[in-house]
Amino acid sequence: MFGWYELLQSPITLSQAGAWLSLFILVLARLSGLAVLAPIYGSAAVPWKIRGLLAITLALLICPVQWGQTPTLAPWDLIPALVSELALGMALGWSVAVLLGGVRMAGQWASQVCGMNLTDSIPDEEFGGSPVGQLYSWVALASYVAFNGHLLLLGGLLNSFTDLPPGRAMFAAPSVEVLATMMNHSFQLALCGGGPVLVSLWLTSVLLGLLSRLLPTMNLFAVGFSLLIGVTLLALSSSLGGHVNLFLEYAVEAVPQVLRSAVIPS
Repeated sequence: MFGWYELLQSPITLSQAGAWLSLFILVLARLSGLAVLAPIYGSAAVPWKIRGLLAITLALLICPVQWGQTPTLAPWDLIPALVSELALGMALGWSVAVLLGGVRMAGQWASQVCGMNLTDSIPDEEFGGSPVGQLYSWVALASYVAFNGHLLLLGGLLNSFTDLPPGRAMFAAPSVEVLATMMNHSFQLALCGGGPVLVSLWLTSVLLGLLSRLLPTMNLFAVGFSLLIGVTLLALSSSLGGHVNLFLEYAVEAVPQVLRSAVIPS
């Protein structure tokens, strides 16, 4: 392992400078997924300058370690390698972000059914949409941070340079299958989170329909809306814990699955 001080002690030729620049571009391309799509690091509340500075700083720290392990690439081979590194970095960040999107979708479904989507116009820099969707997303994100999920994501990305040096990773059919699996998990999170609420509201609506037949003079609009809100909150409080646990289980396994799918061409 070398540092910048040891590397700068010897004269740098033009070819070495070109190799250093190529290495820095490849490392930065893989780290870009962390600053663009990953939760916490790629948050919309974090300015682009801070995210870019984080990616550049990490790239400068990783480059001396990877010097000598990265194969020398011809100029015409740099573009395919850059695309592969960029795709790998984006996949690592997107694999967790899409799961968080499934959690938010569950809350949006519940809001639309119970009538709580009237405040969709309220802006939110981090999570747009309905208030229940924002609640789901914030609880899931807080649990993700509490269980050091953001550190596992960062550690998995940094450790990927050991098993997959820059310029040697390549996306293949298994990578596409893993991304499809992440989409499937996201849809499962939406169903598991929104399903209990939707079923509870459907049964409540059936009950209100029967009451309207039995008691035609009752003000169902006032009673029904309050009852739907109460049933929604009860269903949310009873199902949110299991929903967040499922999200954490999928999120922890997302990064290793993506890294295992990236192959080193022989």
